Amino acid sequence: MARKRRPGRRRGSSLATLKPKLSKAGQSCRELCRSPYFGSTPPAPKLQDDPKTPEIFAVSAIGFFNANDLISITLESARTDHSQSLAPVNCIVVGRLVMPASGAQALAVGLFDFLNKQGYKFNKGK
Repeated sequence: MARKRRPGRRRGSSLATLKPKLSKAGQSCRELCRSPYFGSTPPAPKLQDDPKTPEIFAVSAIGFFNANDLISITLESARTDHSQSLAPVNCIVVGRLVMPASGAQALAVGLFDFLNKQGYKFNKGK
């Protein structure tokens, strides 16, 4: 038996179509709250610093993955096991950062600009 379609609903429509589209790369949550998607424009929320936020030390980013425009960056650090003599060094995953592609793009551009201003020079690989 065929299912009846509800009036007013188009085939293939879903709640996914209601998700806000970011208007520019790296739009922050404070900018998003001021967008027309949320109706009237309230004042931007205040950024609060939490002193209990954990800090992660990583030696490098070893992996990148894209799943539905969510960019996952895997971070690693070298750790030693001092319970043994001649302590072996192991590479350990210490965290993963997952963010929307627009935010990851803004992070990459912002980090590159910051490092340039700090005097770090980059050579393009061949």
